[in-house]
Amino acid sequence: MTGNIQYLRTDRAIQSALLSLLGKKSFEKITVQDILDETPVSRATFYKHFHDKYEIVEKIQDEVLGTHRELRNSLTQASPEQFPALVERFSLRYKEISQLLMKVKTERVNLPIALVQESEEHYLATSDSPTRELEAKIYAAATTAMMVALLDDKMDYPVEKGFDVMMAVSMRLMGLPDDPELKQKILQRRKQALR
Repeated sequence: MTGNIQYLRTDRAIQSALLSLLGKKSFEKITVQDILDETPVSRATFYKHFHDKYEIVEKIQDEVLGTHRELRNSLTQASPEQFPALVERFSLRYKEISQLLMKVKTERVNLPIALVQESEEHYLATSDSPTRELEAKIYAAATTAMMVALLDDKMDYPVEKGFDVMMAVSMRLMGLPDDPELKQKILQRRKQALR
């Protein structure tokens, strides 16, 4: 058991070193030696954990996507009043990591594209609509665009307000007025659907 804990700690230290470096320079310019210089891990130990820097960012992206799935599943079971706390918990854990990962574009690591694919797959698996393929593309594009916008460190908008933004945009797309009473009815209808 202790060996497993040490292995996980070393794994995390290597990932943290790469993330720290992403805050200072581009992924393309980061070398394995740079990562080794950031953490007290030997080259031999590094290669016991990862083949290269690409494998590290793939593992980080997989973790972010897994957490994104958990958040989405939690939100589908939660009432709108619970959304801010759930999103805040996700944000505290993964906002900075996601922002750093957004800087990486490789053949297998591209967070926005991975979020689109994952969201489309989710929609297709949970819908039996005759137009579900088109719906899935629109759903994935909209949810990913919202996440990318909320992760943009230049925007000063609270992440927990994402649901309000999506509702406002959805209503606008349907040609509905920005009516607080109508929003309240939609929220009440959602609560009933969750019961």
